[in-house]
Amino acid sequence: MKLNLRTNWGWYAAVLAVIGPFILVLLIDPDWLARVVGLSLLFAGLSTIGFWLALGPQKNLGVDGRVMWPEYIIKVYGDNVYLGTRLLILVLTVALVYFFTIPIAQDVIVTATRGGPESKVSTVVEIKSTLFIFQQISINDEPLVSGAETLYAWYFVPRQILANRTYVFQFLPNSRIVVGATMQE
Repeated sequence: MKLNLRTNWGWYAAVLAVIGPFILVLLIDPDWLARVVGLSLLFAGLSTIGFWLALGPQKNLGVDGRVMWPEYIIKVYGDNVYLGTRLLILVLTVALVYFFTIPIAQDVIVTATRGGPESKVSTVVEIKSTLFIFQQISINDEPLVSGAETLYAWYFVPRQILANRTYVFQFLPNSRIVVGATMQE
């Protein structure tokens, strides 16, 4: 008796995207290097998927060749609905590449030439949650300086950083993404 199980690779990719950074932190030492590799793979993968969906050979963008849009929308707009969807995906992917993938790639090059990320001892002034995987950390080196600098923590650091505490931050220079933080006593 042979089992015929359908394989949906999208679920495997989604699970790997969620669990992958944790696996990288376990496998790669030091932790900041695992986080840089994880961010690089995440944004390069998202950009590749976006360009494939926007410019790929398939007509429908639905799963397994099924139609993505309801039938009444296709009757009214015809193939223009697919063209509009592809253009929207292309615009969003170009924005992703411009605002995230290119700065991360520049950070990887700078970090590789320096042998590590930039480090800075700073006191956390304020932490703002902007998405469930993203936090904006306002820091201030000296109390007399007006305005606080901003760092960004993705996915892994938010529960470790507390306001009004001093940390040694390791961050990427262009994107200002925190890849490591240790509390200073």
